[in-house]
Formats: sequence, structure tokens, C-alpha cells
Amino acid sequence: MITPIAFRLTLMSLAVLIVASALSVFAAANHVPVTGVDEIVLPITANDLKPPECAGLNLTEVVIWRNGMARDRDPGLILGSPNADAIRGGKGGDCILGGGGDDLLDGDQGADVCIGGPGNDTFQQCSVKIQ
Repeated sequence: MITPIAFRLTLMSLAVLIVASALSVFAAANHVPVTGVDEIVLPITANDLKPPECAGLNLTEVVIWRNGMARDRDPGLILGSPNADAIRGGKGGDCILGGGGDDLLDGDQGADVCIGGPGNDTFQQCSVKIQ
């Protein structure tokens, strides 16, 4: 016959196991939402993207050039395509990157930095010309 002390210990052990199992189930069902506390979001500007040759320019916009595009805006980082382009800067000092192909790079107004690429590029009204 089981003694009363052994019976009580067995009953208490069983109760502890039941409570521990229940807590484990509740903890596993918890969903903690992602807070993003450790994320850092910084805006990227044209000045962050410009090449070192354009370090002296304060650029305000990034422009992806399309032939036939008219541009008379603030200083920008103007990006040509891998094909032949006729790129014309606008007001202020632009940083013009020709890309591939035989490009015509025209700084127009301001102290412009014109950087060609693969191909035979033609430079007009550029303060700095880099082939």
C-alpha cells in the first residue's frame, strides 16, 4: 500500500508537470511582432551617388537621361544609357555620366563635369572633361 507521503509527492509532481506543460504551450503560441528597432533608414541623395570627380558639386537630383529630353532644372547627376546619347545639362553645375556608346555631352550652363565612357564622346561647354 502506498503511504500518504508518497501519494502526496506523486500528486504534487504530477501537478507541477501539468503546469509546466501548459506554460510551455502558451509560450510557444506567443507571437512577438517585428519592431524594427535595430533598423536604420537613411535617405540616399544625388550627392551620395556622385563619383569622386564631381566632389565639388552640390547636386540636388538624379536624372536618368532619355534622348530628346529637355532639361532646365537645378544641378543634378545625369546618367546616360549604354547606347549613344545626346545629353545636355541645365542650370548650375551638373555631373554628366555618358555611359556606353558615342555620346554628345553638353554641359550648357554652369560649371559642369562631363565624364564619358566606352566609345568616342564629344564634349561641349564642360568645365571638366574626362574620357
